Amino acid sequence: MINFLVRIPGPVFLLYFLIFSIVCIILARLVLKQLEGADKLTLPPVSHFKPSAYAYLRGGLPEVIRTAMFSLWQKRVVVLSGNGSDAVVQCSNFSEPLPDPVEATVYAFLKAKPQGLTPPALLNDTSLLNKIEQKLRSTQDELRRLHLLRTKEEHLRAWAITWMTITVIGGVGGTKLYLGLTRARPVVFLVIFLVVALIALLSVLKPWNTVSSLGKWYLAQAASHFQGAMKKLHKEKIADGVEPAYLIAVYGTAVLSGIAAYSIFQGAFTPPSSGGCSGGSSDSSSGDSGGSSGCGGGGGCGGCGG
Repeated sequence: MINFLVRIPGPVFLLYFLIFSIVCIILARLVLKQLEGADKLTLPPVSHFKPSAYAYLRGGLPEVIRTAMFSLWQKRVVVLSGNGSDAVVQCSNFSEPLPDPVEATVYAFLKAKPQGLTPPALLNDTSLLNKIEQKLRSTQDELRRLHLLRTKEEHLRAWAITWMTITVIGGVGGTKLYLGLTRARPVVFLVIFLVVALIALLSVLKPWNTVSSLGKWYLAQAASHFQGAMKKLHKEKIADGVEPAYLIAVYGTAVLSGIAAYSIFQGAFTPPSSGGCSGGSSDSSSGDSGGSSGCGGGGGCGGCGG
């Protein structure tokens, strides 16, 4: 092996190393996806979960709050004044009990802020995020039981596969790098290839994600299920037979594009990085949140890929 690495010309090795790295990354991805692919036939129908579950899978706790806010705004429980992210959210004169615990929590939090809050302040408030997470404990447990969220063991397995792949790619590339350095050969391109391979590996496997491959697949099924309602919303300005909050939970605020009745909410609650219906994703969220690899941020009207 060492003699082969010594004899092989640098440019030829780089070509082989590129192919080798791609194959390793693809295999690692397939193995991880296969291990996380619990029996899809045992999953409940899309209608089983509330909007908050899909929002959590797609973008974590901030998306849960965003979805709850849309539902509260639709019911006129809260009001929006101003435009864009500088708009202010305040409670209206609403006295009826709210059956949804997440919506009730958001409403109670806002009621304690009579001066109102801007959408960014609301979505990033640590105390509210913690309260919402407590309300979602049972939902999180069910999502993990169904393997839509990674369990602790699945997290460890994802990192183990990642480190094993890094070791294999780094072992081959590192050995050639050492041989090049000890023989005063140029190694700049090899170093670049190693860095690119590491970035590509982490970008593909994303071992830090809390949402599993099965969770991404299930979210894509939800996007497909609600596609008819989404198209009807854009055509007739009404989500017939579907609670509109489901569309926000699954697609994000981008689903409201071009609908005048919802323009004030979209302008206030669409993340700055969110474009149109592009199916963009985000992996960041607060606390033990989802979003991974789901479609986070403003979401895309195309749903999530597997």
